[in-house]
Amino acid sequence: MQTTKTIDVKRSGHEEKEKDIFRSLDAKTFARLAQELIDEGVSHGKIRKNIGDVYLEALLEVLVEKRIDVTSPHPVFTFMEEHRVILDSLNQLDGAIKRLKKQDSFQDMGEDLKLFEDIAHHLVEAESHHQREEDVLFSELQKHDITAPAEIIKIDHTEFRKRKKALYNFTYNRQDYSFEDYKKNVIELGEYLVKELESHIFKEDNILYQIALQVLSQEEWAKIKKECDKIGYCCFTPDDQLEKVVELDLRQMPPFERHGKSSRSGMNLIRTKQ
Repeated sequence: MQTTKTIDVKRSGHEEKEKDIFRSLDAKTFARLAQELIDEGVSHGKIRKNIGDVYLEALLEVLVEKRIDVTSPHPVFTFMEEHRVILDSLNQLDGAIKRLKKQDSFQDMGEDLKLFEDIAHHLVEAESHHQREEDVLFSELQKHDITAPAEIIKIDHTEFRKRKKALYNFTYNRQDYSFEDYKKNVIELGEYLVKELESHIFKEDNILYQIALQVLSQEEWAKIKKECDKIGYCCFTPDDQLEKVVELDLRQMPPFERHGKSSRSGMNLIRTKQ
Protein backbone atom coordinates (compact mmCIF):
# COMPACT_ATOMS: atom_id res chain seq x y z
CA MET A 1 0.00 0.00 0.00
CA GLN A 2 1.34 3.39 -0.99
CA THR A 3 1.15 6.09 1.65
CA THR A 4 0.68 9.76 0.83
CA LYS A 5 4.30 10.33 1.80
CA THR A 6 5.47 7.64 -0.66
CA ILE A 7 3.40 9.15 -3.47
CA ASP A 8 4.76 12.61 -2.68
CA VAL A 9 8.34 11.30 -2.80
CA LYS A 10 7.73 9.65 -6.18
CA ARG A 11 6.08 12.78 -7.52
CA SER A 12 8.99 14.85 -6.28
CA GLY A 13 11.40 12.47 -8.01
CA HIS A 14 9.53 12.82 -11.31
CA GLU A 15 9.55 16.61 -11.03
CA GLU A 16 13.30 16.64 -10.40
CA LYS A 17 13.84 14.54 -13.54
CA GLU A 18 11.64 16.97 -15.49
CA LYS A 19 13.64 19.90 -14.14
CA ASP A 20 16.89 18.23 -15.20
CA ILE A 21 15.52 18.00 -18.73
CA PHE A 22 14.31 21.59 -18.77
CA ARG A 23 17.63 22.88 -17.41
CA SER A 24 19.24 21.72 -20.65
CA LEU A 25 16.79 23.70 -22.81
CA ASP A 26 17.11 27.26 -23.95
CA ALA A 27 13.99 29.38 -24.47
CA LYS A 28 13.83 28.62 -28.20
CA THR A 29 13.94 24.86 -27.68
CA PHE A 30 11.27 25.09 -24.97
CA ALA A 31 9.01 26.93 -27.41
CA ARG A 32 9.45 24.17 -30.00
CA LEU A 33 8.67 21.53 -27.35
CA ALA A 34 5.50 23.31 -26.27
CA GLN A 35 4.42 23.62 -29.91
CA GLU A 36 4.91 19.90 -30.53
CA LEU A 37 2.71 19.11 -27.52
CA ILE A 38 0.00 21.41 -28.88
CA ASP A 39 0.22 19.70 -32.28
CA GLU A 40 -0.26 16.35 -30.53
CA GLY A 41 -3.46 17.55 -28.90
CA VAL A 42 -2.31 18.73 -25.47
CA SER A 43 -4.34 21.80 -24.47
CA HIS A 44 -2.80 25.23 -23.92
CA GLY A 45 -4.33 25.23 -20.45
CA LYS A 46 -2.67 21.96 -19.43
CA ILE A 47 0.73 23.12 -20.67
CA ARG A 48 0.26 26.44 -18.88
CA LYS A 49 -0.71 24.77 -15.61
CA ASN A 50 1.80 21.91 -15.49
CA ILE A 51 4.83 22.22 -17.74
CA GLY A 52 5.05 25.97 -17.32
CA ASP A 53 5.41 25.69 -13.53
CA VAL A 54 8.10 23.00 -13.71
CA TYR A 55 10.01 24.92 -16.36
CA LEU A 56 9.86 28.13 -14.35
CA GLU A 57 11.49 26.45 -11.36
CA ALA A 58 14.28 25.06 -13.54
CA LEU A 59 14.60 28.38 -15.33
CA LEU A 60 15.36 30.22 -12.10
CA GLU A 61 18.58 28.22 -11.80
CA VAL A 62 19.89 28.92 -15.31
CA LEU A 63 18.37 32.33 -16.03
CA VAL A 64 21.52 34.37 -15.54
CA GLU A 65 23.56 32.14 -17.84
CA LYS A 66 21.20 32.06 -20.81
CA ARG A 67 19.30 35.33 -20.83
CA ILE A 68 19.80 38.01 -23.49
CA ASP A 69 19.58 41.66 -22.39
CA VAL A 70 18.74 44.63 -24.60
CA THR A 71 18.67 48.40 -24.20
CA SER A 72 16.42 51.26 -25.31
CA PRO A 73 14.79 51.61 -27.80
CA HIS A 74 14.50 47.85 -28.38
CA PRO A 75 10.83 46.74 -28.11
CA VAL A 76 11.66 44.16 -25.44
CA PHE A 77 13.32 46.85 -23.33
CA THR A 78 10.14 48.92 -23.62
CA PHE A 79 7.90 45.98 -22.68
CA MET A 80 10.01 45.27 -19.62
CA GLU A 81 10.13 48.91 -18.51
CA GLU A 82 6.34 49.01 -18.75
CA HIS A 83 6.28 45.92 -16.59
CA ARG A 84 8.23 47.81 -13.93
CA VAL A 85 5.52 50.45 -13.78
CA ILE A 86 2.74 47.84 -13.73
CA LEU A 87 4.49 46.00 -10.88
CA ASP A 88 4.65 49.24 -8.93
CA SER A 89 0.88 49.59 -9.33
CA LEU A 90 0.40 46.00 -8.18
CA ASN A 91 2.51 46.70 -5.10
CA GLN A 92 0.29 49.68 -4.27
CA LEU A 93 -2.80 47.55 -4.91
CA ASP A 94 -1.54 44.85 -2.54
CA GLY A 95 -1.04 47.41 0.23
CA ALA A 96 -4.45 48.99 -0.32
CA ILE A 97 -6.14 45.57 -0.20
CA LYS A 98 -4.48 44.76 3.15
CA ARG A 99 -5.84 48.02 4.55
CA LEU A 100 -9.31 47.46 3.04
CA LYS A 101 -9.63 44.13 4.88
CA LYS A 102 -9.53 46.06 8.17
CA GLN A 103 -12.04 48.74 7.16
CA ASP A 104 -15.81 48.72 7.73
CA SER A 105 -17.13 51.58 5.59
CA PHE A 106 -16.33 53.84 2.66
CA GLN A 107 -15.64 56.61 5.17
CA ASP A 108 -12.96 54.46 6.82
CA MET A 109 -11.11 54.15 3.52
CA GLY A 110 -10.20 57.83 3.22
CA GLU A 111 -7.61 58.44 0.47
CA ASP A 112 -7.62 54.77 -0.50
CA LEU A 113 -10.90 55.32 -2.37
CA LYS A 114 -9.04 57.52 -4.84
CA LEU A 115 -6.01 55.23 -4.80
CA PHE A 116 -8.11 52.23 -5.89
CA GLU A 117 -9.54 54.35 -8.71
CA ASP A 118 -6.09 55.43 -9.85
CA ILE A 119 -4.73 51.88 -9.79
CA ALA A 120 -7.72 50.47 -11.67
CA HIS A 121 -7.44 53.25 -14.25
CA HIS A 122 -3.72 52.63 -14.65
CA LEU A 123 -4.21 48.89 -15.20
CA VAL A 124 -6.89 49.49 -17.82
CA GLU A 125 -4.75 52.09 -19.58
CA ALA A 126 -2.01 49.46 -19.97
CA GLU A 127 -4.09 47.75 -22.67
CA SER A 128 -1.85 49.00 -25.47
CA HIS A 129 0.95 46.94 -23.89
CA HIS A 130 -1.05 43.74 -24.47
CA GLN A 131 -2.12 44.95 -27.91
CA ARG A 132 1.48 45.44 -29.03
CA GLU A 133 2.39 41.98 -27.78
CA GLU A 134 -0.54 40.23 -29.42
CA ASP A 135 -0.81 42.17 -32.69
CA VAL A 136 2.90 42.63 -33.37
CA LEU A 137 5.28 40.42 -31.37
CA PHE A 138 3.13 37.28 -31.37
CA SER A 139 2.43 37.68 -35.08
CA GLU A 140 6.15 37.68 -35.86
CA LEU A 141 6.74 34.62 -33.70
CA GLN A 142 3.94 32.82 -35.51
CA LYS A 143 5.85 33.20 -38.78
CA HIS A 144 8.53 31.00 -37.18
CA ASP A 145 5.89 28.41 -36.22
CA ILE A 146 6.12 29.42 -32.57
CA THR A 147 2.56 29.85 -31.36
CA ALA A 148 2.16 27.79 -28.18
CA PRO A 149 3.93 30.16 -25.72
CA ALA A 150 2.08 33.17 -27.14
CA GLU A 151 -1.28 31.36 -26.98
CA ILE A 152 -0.65 30.49 -23.34
CA ILE A 153 0.12 34.15 -22.61
CA LYS A 154 -3.03 35.27 -24.46
CA ILE A 155 -5.13 33.09 -22.16
CA ASP A 156 -3.75 35.17 -19.30
CA HIS A 157 -4.50 38.41 -21.15
CA THR A 158 -8.15 37.42 -21.60
CA GLU A 159 -8.55 36.73 -17.89
CA PHE A 160 -6.77 39.96 -16.93
CA ARG A 161 -8.96 42.08 -19.22
CA LYS A 162 -12.15 40.79 -17.61
CA ARG A 163 -10.92 41.37 -14.09
CA LYS A 164 -9.31 44.75 -14.75
CA LYS A 165 -12.56 46.04 -16.26
CA ALA A 166 -14.52 44.63 -13.32
CA LEU A 167 -12.16 46.29 -10.83
CA TYR A 168 -12.51 49.56 -12.72
CA ASN A 169 -16.30 49.26 -12.57
CA PHE A 170 -16.39 48.68 -8.81
CA THR A 171 -13.93 51.46 -8.00
CA TYR A 172 -15.49 54.11 -10.25
CA ASN A 173 -19.12 53.17 -9.62
CA ARG A 174 -18.98 52.34 -5.93
CA GLN A 175 -22.17 54.34 -5.33
CA ASP A 176 -24.05 51.50 -7.03
CA TYR A 177 -22.88 48.94 -4.45
CA SER A 178 -23.06 48.39 -0.74
CA PHE A 179 -19.74 48.63 1.07
CA GLU A 180 -19.87 44.86 1.73
CA ASP A 181 -20.23 44.07 -2.00
CA TYR A 182 -17.58 46.64 -2.92
CA LYS A 183 -15.12 45.28 -0.35
CA LYS A 184 -15.68 41.63 -1.26
CA ASN A 185 -15.28 42.15 -5.00
CA VAL A 186 -12.39 44.62 -4.87
CA ILE A 187 -10.42 42.28 -2.59
CA GLU A 188 -11.18 39.23 -4.74
CA LEU A 189 -10.34 40.96 -8.03
CA GLY A 190 -7.32 42.75 -6.61
CA GLU A 191 -5.76 39.68 -5.03
CA TYR A 192 -6.16 37.75 -8.29
CA LEU A 193 -4.48 40.51 -10.29
CA VAL A 194 -1.62 40.94 -7.81
CA LYS A 195 -0.82 37.24 -7.76
CA GLU A 196 -1.44 36.29 -11.38
CA LEU A 197 -0.12 39.44 -13.06
CA GLU A 198 3.17 39.22 -11.17
CA SER A 199 3.59 35.60 -12.27
CA HIS A 200 2.55 36.52 -15.82
CA ILE A 201 5.11 39.31 -16.02
CA PHE A 202 7.84 36.97 -14.83
CA LYS A 203 6.93 34.48 -17.58
CA GLU A 204 6.96 37.18 -20.24
CA ASP A 205 10.24 38.75 -19.12
CA ASN A 206 12.10 35.47 -18.72
CA ILE A 207 10.48 33.06 -21.18
CA LEU A 208 8.43 34.72 -23.93
CA TYR A 209 10.77 37.64 -24.57
CA GLN A 210 13.80 35.37 -24.38
CA ILE A 211 12.22 33.09 -26.99
CA ALA A 212 11.67 36.12 -29.22
CA LEU A 213 15.23 37.41 -28.73
CA GLN A 214 16.67 34.04 -29.69
CA VAL A 215 14.44 33.59 -32.75
CA LEU A 216 13.82 36.96 -34.41
CA SER A 217 16.33 38.76 -36.64
CA GLN A 218 17.48 42.36 -36.44
CA GLU A 219 15.32 43.18 -39.47
CA GLU A 220 12.27 41.65 -37.81
CA TRP A 221 12.87 43.66 -34.64
CA ALA A 222 13.07 46.85 -36.70
CA LYS A 223 9.68 46.00 -38.19
CA ILE A 224 8.26 45.25 -34.75
CA LYS A 225 9.53 48.59 -33.44
CA LYS A 226 7.84 50.46 -36.28
CA GLU A 227 4.53 48.68 -35.74
CA CYS A 228 4.68 49.24 -31.98
CA ASP A 229 5.25 52.96 -32.59
CA LYS A 230 2.05 53.04 -34.66
CA ILE A 231 -0.04 51.45 -31.92
CA GLY A 232 1.31 53.74 -29.21
CA TYR A 233 2.63 53.29 -25.69
CA CYS A 234 1.52 53.29 -22.09
CA CYS A 235 3.28 53.97 -18.78
CA PHE A 236 6.66 54.40 -20.42
CA THR A 237 7.70 56.16 -23.61
CA PRO A 238 10.92 55.06 -25.37
CA ASP A 239 13.56 57.78 -25.76
CA ASP A 240 13.17 57.93 -29.52
CA GLN A 241 9.41 58.42 -29.20
CA LEU A 242 9.49 61.57 -27.12
CA GLU A 243 9.15 63.88 -30.12
CA LYS A 244 5.93 62.10 -31.10
CA VAL A 245 4.14 62.69 -27.80
CA VAL A 246 1.12 64.95 -28.22
CA GLU A 247 -0.56 66.96 -25.49
CA LEU A 248 -4.14 65.68 -25.52
CA ASP A 249 -6.56 66.40 -22.70
CA LEU A 250 -8.61 63.19 -22.70
CA ARG A 251 -9.31 63.05 -18.99
CA GLN A 252 -13.05 63.43 -19.40
CA MET A 253 -13.23 60.53 -21.85
CA PRO A 254 -13.70 56.93 -20.60
CA PRO A 255 -10.37 55.06 -20.65
CA PHE A 256 -11.48 52.51 -23.24
CA GLU A 257 -12.37 55.27 -25.72
CA ARG A 258 -9.33 57.32 -24.71
CA HIS A 259 -6.92 54.54 -25.70
CA GLY A 260 -8.41 54.34 -29.20
CA LYS A 261 -8.26 58.10 -29.70
CA SER A 262 -4.67 58.43 -28.51
CA SER A 263 -3.58 55.49 -30.70
CA ARG A 264 -5.18 57.04 -33.79
CA SER A 265 -3.58 60.39 -33.02
CA GLY A 266 -0.17 58.74 -32.82
CA MET A 267 -0.70 57.07 -36.17
CA ASN A 268 -1.69 60.36 -37.76
CA LEU A 269 1.48 61.97 -36.44
CA ILE A 270 3.58 59.18 -37.91
CA ARG A 271 1.94 59.60 -41.30
CA THR A 272 2.61 63.34 -41.14
CA LYS A 273 6.31 62.77 -40.43
CA GLN A 274 6.71 60.27 -43.25
